[in-house]
Amino acid sequence: MRNGLLVTRQFSMADQQAFAHASGDCNPMHMDEVAARRTQAGAPVVHGVHTVLWALDRLAAAGEPLDRLATLKVQFSKFVYLGREIALTVARRNDDGMKFALVDDGLTVSTLTLKFGARDRAETARFEDMPVVTLGDAPLAPEFDAMRAMSGRLVPPLEACELVKNFPHLASILGEHRIIGLALLSTLVGMVCPGQHSMFSGFSIQMMDADKSPNLAWRTERADERFRMVWLRVAGLGIAGEVSSWVRAEPVVPPDMTTLSKLVTPGEFAGRTGLIVGGSRGLGAVTAKLLAAGGARIIVTYATGKEEAEALVAKIRAARGDAAATSLVFDVRSEAGRQFPSVPDITHLYYFATPRISRQPTAVFDLSVFEEFTRFYIDGFHALARWLVHNRKSLRCIFYPSSVFVTSHPSGMTEYAMVKAAAEILCADLMAATGLSIAVPRIPRVLTDQTATVPPVETQDPVAVMLPLLRAENHAPS
Repeated sequence: MRNGLLVTRQFSMADQQAFAHASGDCNPMHMDEVAARRTQAGAPVVHGVHTVLWALDRLAAAGEPLDRLATLKVQFSKFVYLGREIALTVARRNDDGMKFALVDDGLTVSTLTLKFGARDRAETARFEDMPVVTLGDAPLAPEFDAMRAMSGRLVPPLEACELVKNFPHLASILGEHRIIGLALLSTLVGMVCPGQHSMFSGFSIQMMDADKSPNLAWRTERADERFRMVWLRVAGLGIAGEVSSWVRAEPVVPPDMTTLSKLVTPGEFAGRTGLIVGGSRGLGAVTAKLLAAGGARIIVTYATGKEEAEALVAKIRAARGDAAATSLVFDVRSEAGRQFPSVPDITHLYYFATPRISRQPTAVFDLSVFEEFTRFYIDGFHALARWLVHNRKSLRCIFYPSSVFVTSHPSGMTEYAMVKAAAEILCADLMAATGLSIAVPRIPRVLTDQTATVPPVETQDPVAVMLPLLRAENHAPS
């Protein structure tokens, strides 16, 4: 086999479901589009261990000497998204081992380092007296401090035998028990520790001889809250070694209505009927709550987060004691008139519609990303604003958040900064043509699902940023 490209593959949601069924790793980050968009990934991502097992199976099928595999070290550096073409490539090879990379359009998403040689005997410390961890459909969500003392044993699910069917070449060389053991690494991280809010960092595993223990034992070796990382020691099912993972930020929840009502003057937003596009989460949800706390009527739109939008409206109604908040489905990429046949006259448009902002750049400029941002921030906004001007004569103000990234343009945000800069020009021209007040403030980095990172970076409080802007109804464009 020559150095370079070996084979490619695209992973589908059906592939996700099959691996989750066989391994027991049903973390919503992999399985649920709405839940995944509230993580750092922003969309469902492929199980990292799934990609590793696929790569190893392809190597086994190609005749690589995996029967001599002694250690396997894997580093996950980027997410693998559904539908993306992933390439398995040779990075380095010698007599003692090989190094492979999984690559997405030139971007390395993970590396696999294989070393050949004699295998160690099974560890004597088996942790036999550790309790069996019973898993349900939902992952555990332990507090960080609790993770420091966690340990247990994972019993393979009954469906684990399907892994052998899915990776037949690898199973014939490494053995069924090791395939299951590797798959359970995914379950350990995604369902147990860290569990719900996990991101797999990597693992270093030895292949152990004379070890056919029926389960995977584990314990926490160390945890560092500064970097939000946890290291686990594992042994059993023919493997032993260390697993590392991040504890990612939990979804950002806006303050409750009681808290916000103390910050807003009663009735200060009365008389406004606000259409909040993309209001089910993030800055849109904060805006909805602030306006409602100040007496405004609001209409929250969503494209995919129906349950989130309905829950938000329910909380506002409960706090207000009236029905001055509603939600409806609206996709800015589709014709507005067909989606808004019965919307009451509105006075204010607040435009927070957005795709996933954070991307894994494969080049300085990606036309497909630029075009996606354009559909949301330029085309969709312009079409909706034009429709409202012609059909809702009560409209008097538009709030369109731009970004400080227009001038700071951090690495990897080229397309976003370019489109937001163009949107500022569009808003200025719309204001001149229509006479509407259009506020286009450049919003700093605030804490939302889209900006939460591991480890955390400095962000501003969304309420402290948004409330002065909402009060300044006639804000001039920046």
